[in-house]
Amino acid sequence: MRELFFRAVELHQSGNLAEAERLYRQILQAEPRNPNALHYLGVACHQRGDYAEAIKHITKSLKVHSNNSEALNHLALSYQVSGNFGKARSAFRKAISLSPENSELHFNIGMLFSSEGNLAEAVESYQKALSLSPGNVSILENLGISLEQAGHPEDAIAIYNGVLVNDPSNIRILVNLGNVYRSQGQNEAAIEIYQKVIALDEGNAVAHNNLGLVLGAKNYDDKAISHFETAISLNPIISEPHINLANSYRRLGRFGDALEQTKKAVSLNPENDKALATYANLLGETGDVLQSIETYHDLLNLNPSNPTYHSNYLLSEQYQPNVSAESLYELHKVWGERHQQPQIKLGPIDRDPDRALKVGLLSPDFGSHPIGYFTQGLLESPRDKISITCYSNRVPDDLTDRLQSAADQWRDIRGLHDTPVIQQITTDKIDILFELSGHSSHNHLPLFARRPAPIQISWAGYVGTTGVSTMDYVMADKHHVPEDEDAFYTETIIRMPDGYVSYAAPDYAPEVAELPFNKNSFITFGSFNNVVKINSEVLNLWAEIMRAVPNSQLFLKYRGIDDPVNRRRFETKIQAKGIAPERLRLEGSSPHKELLACYGEVDIALDTFPYSGGLTSCEALWMGVPVVTSYGNTFAGRHSSSHLRNVGLSEFVAKDANGYVDIAVQAALNTNALAILREALRPKMRASTLCDHSLFAANFEAAMRVTWQQFCL
Repeated sequence: MRELFFRAVELHQSGNLAEAERLYRQILQAEPRNPNALHYLGVACHQRGDYAEAIKHITKSLKVHSNNSEALNHLALSYQVSGNFGKARSAFRKAISLSPENSELHFNIGMLFSSEGNLAEAVESYQKALSLSPGNVSILENLGISLEQAGHPEDAIAIYNGVLVNDPSNIRILVNLGNVYRSQGQNEAAIEIYQKVIALDEGNAVAHNNLGLVLGAKNYDDKAISHFETAISLNPIISEPHINLANSYRRLGRFGDALEQTKKAVSLNPENDKALATYANLLGETGDVLQSIETYHDLLNLNPSNPTYHSNYLLSEQYQPNVSAESLYELHKVWGERHQQPQIKLGPIDRDPDRALKVGLLSPDFGSHPIGYFTQGLLESPRDKISITCYSNRVPDDLTDRLQSAADQWRDIRGLHDTPVIQQITTDKIDILFELSGHSSHNHLPLFARRPAPIQISWAGYVGTTGVSTMDYVMADKHHVPEDEDAFYTETIIRMPDGYVSYAAPDYAPEVAELPFNKNSFITFGSFNNVVKINSEVLNLWAEIMRAVPNSQLFLKYRGIDDPVNRRRFETKIQAKGIAPERLRLEGSSPHKELLACYGEVDIALDTFPYSGGLTSCEALWMGVPVVTSYGNTFAGRHSSSHLRNVGLSEFVAKDANGYVDIAVQAALNTNALAILREALRPKMRASTLCDHSLFAANFEAAMRVTWQQFCL
């Protein structure tokens, strides 16, 4: 049997698994408890993907020879790929106790810790493995990855550069170095590294793909497209470059091309999460909200434990016509139940109700984004017994820099996993932590589910309940959440007395232009809202208004709204209601200053439903354009009505669809009143509670004090 075993091992090492396995089984027929045959049969089963069989055979081997560290290592690896991390951890630890100087064992348990997100333990294990095997590039590579994920990108960069001193053409290390620079927003350095990789290996599809991602992040999507196309040509069966190409097309407003690439990605791998998620988003942006929701259902059936996809689904539900606060509440509760996390243990809390408070604002949107314009006034206003720390997960822009200078503390958390961010929040001893994205892109709700702060509040970045049991409050106002809807929130409502945000207009906003009607002799209605908000019911109502106002035009402007896919949808719908397509003006995105200037061509802005305009309505008002809206059934449907009432324009808020049409038509017929309002609107808005940053900051601080005092009771 000894010679037969050596023959089996020889076949095994040469890659002939089937023959090796046959010989191992032949040995076991004669010696059922042969530990070596059991062990290596298990290894063979693992290598062909039968992990349950591998675990069975290696476990039998260990019953005969319990102190075999090599067998324990292989058992741990089988448990790990089977998803049983607890048993894998135990097996690795026992193996290490038997062979503490075995570098491979420390490396393997480091890989396990890394996959679990236990980054501190992963780093410690890799460092131990490295001490036993100095200069091992595989260990250094994984140590660098874990250090970056743990919030130490500089250390990762130092490790990679150290390897490159001796091996300057190491492609894997160069790609990893480029990835760190990319995650940290050091785009120029990342571009240089990826270009070096391509110079060394022109056929490196990963480098082309990642270079495309950096160029896309710098808004050079035209250049990014060529690199994604190269990556596809080099490796046409991989779906990721198709997805990234689709996202570049999407950012350019080329939705038809984006849909085509996404369909290719899905066809290459029908169970690819990213491909399905991208497809679902694009369906929404081309007007098919119901199909988008169905695609998210498919995605969640494939991956029910993914909180990001579940959040995307909930956000898509906000755009459904006839959606209600109650139905959204039931759907969001499921997210909270499904994605619960073990809560961390907070240190001692000073429950002095009158002490100075540390407030944290966490957001991926501190910049030229609604969150930036809605938090600027708060951050730039004087504070009494409150300090504000911003946790920013965003590549900085000009507004980011201004917000950073106004915050008491600024933490750049780009590229960090939740664990190091939580550690930073607890180190900062934050008393009240705000989440400013809810279920929208790049949110941190799983982090909040672990409760890194005594009090947690959702505000400004989402439109209703989060469903998260550890989210204590939603900050709103009486318009967004009337008192009879408190039951549809898992959180307690904080109602700000004068609006739930304050709006800070950009310094570069143009002056208000003369009423366009005066030069055109016809009314121009306009809506610069996201195309996903413009559903068939909205288009029907707009067509009804245009029929009632002869010669009027409708000016729609947003990224991708002029793409052939969307153009066909809008023109077909409008024409079916008796409106000539020539009366419809569709225009894609522009730089922000130019977009604001385009309000100089709009007489009356028409709001969307069930998801109304937030920042869009504020910008229209600032540019002298009144917004016609209706009071919706949900938080999302009440943005404009809240802003209009806080500016003193409640007469533009309708109770229902008929009222919406009447208000728009009557405003269009009274052009003298429109001209007077246009001239007065910016001063009126500037003097209103919507733009009174000092008042909002005082209300904010008072609300935080009351909230803290209630916590201290």
